[in-house]
Amino acid sequence: MDEFRTDSDLGRPSDSMLSVVVSIANGLTPAVGCFSGSLSDRIGPKPIQTAAGITLGAGLVVSSYCRSYPAFLVSFGMILGVAGGCTIAPGLAAIGNWFEHRRALAYGFVYAGSGAGTTLVPLLSRYLLDLEDDENEWRRPFRWLALFLAVPACVAGLVIRRRTPCIAHEPDSHLSLREIVTNRVIIVLFFVGMGYAWAFFSIIVYTVSYAQSFGEKPYENRTPIGDSSAAFLLSIFGAMSTVGSAIWGELARRLGVRRMFKVASLSTAVLMAAWPFCGSYALLACFAACSGFAIAGCVTCFPALAAEYFAGPQLGAIIAIVFLGFGIGSLAGPPATGFLAEAMDGEYTLAFLTCAAGLIMSFALVHFCLPLDECPAELLSPVADNMNRVSFTPASYNHGTDSTL
Repeated sequence: MDEFRTDSDLGRPSDSMLSVVVSIANGLTPAVGCFSGSLSDRIGPKPIQTAAGITLGAGLVVSSYCRSYPAFLVSFGMILGVAGGCTIAPGLAAIGNWFEHRRALAYGFVYAGSGAGTTLVPLLSRYLLDLEDDENEWRRPFRWLALFLAVPACVAGLVIRRRTPCIAHEPDSHLSLREIVTNRVIIVLFFVGMGYAWAFFSIIVYTVSYAQSFGEKPYENRTPIGDSSAAFLLSIFGAMSTVGSAIWGELARRLGVRRMFKVASLSTAVLMAAWPFCGSYALLACFAACSGFAIAGCVTCFPALAAEYFAGPQLGAIIAIVFLGFGIGSLAGPPATGFLAEAMDGEYTLAFLTCAAGLIMSFALVHFCLPLDECPAELLSPVADNMNRVSFTPASYNHGTDSTL
């Protein structure tokens, strides 16, 4: 973020201003997902995912030519938010309908890719920046990143396919928007996503900034940390997220998605409360590793929770609605964390404790408000009645399911 903060064309934006850009992208992702998820239920994920890859590359390239903060806000925040919205809901719905008994494990492997990206992209970005003669030149590396990120996204869009659903008995089992948004379980999941996303994106945005504040007021008594070392913390976080996603997926398969989400959210809340007291690079590295591993459980189990209750031909639309709460948390969390830290003259304790509170809220909602195993019919009606009619075309099994993996 240092390169952005020192860019005179962008107006030398502060951390909180830059976090607004990231939060707009994160907030737009589930909002756009409401449309892309529903569209994916109708036409399949392939064209939507491919368009997302193209949009991602275009957004990064356009951002590299921006000469003002508002233009950067639109190109990076909004265009990348649209790309994310066309990726997450269709992709998660496709996975949820392909896998049944090993659904959580499948989501774990998918989010391991997200963790790998969190590990590799900061390292690649730093490498590309170091190749530039001007240490503040970030525009050309941004264009290389566009290629690095857009090509795999487009390839994924070309190869993805859905498990074709059909309705076994009645042709009118399509759920209305009102039935979806007024369902109690969906409302609970909405706020669960909001709570843990607040913390998740605050960690991503402020891991580096918090480390870079060492040696400056109010942390002048702590040993300063260099930019490269601070950026490496995010790579540690991503690497442990990659490992954790697969492990949490297997644990959720064996011990239950609901139970593992509670363990992950409570563990991350404890770590968030301890974060302000990590006064050395070694402790920050330990926090990055532990928090990356712990919150990977939330990221893996959250979509699996929705799929456990609502797997079927409208899973894309339902996941999109649920992820709106996640989007609100990601939109509000990083700016609020930054504003609280700035209001406390750069002291992060209150800001990080607020993130811990969001995780505790998510834990409490899952523990007290979600059904223990399967959703009872009286809770999900009329959703349960409609979902019970869902079957899949026999031809879809020719492509393999989790029973053959």
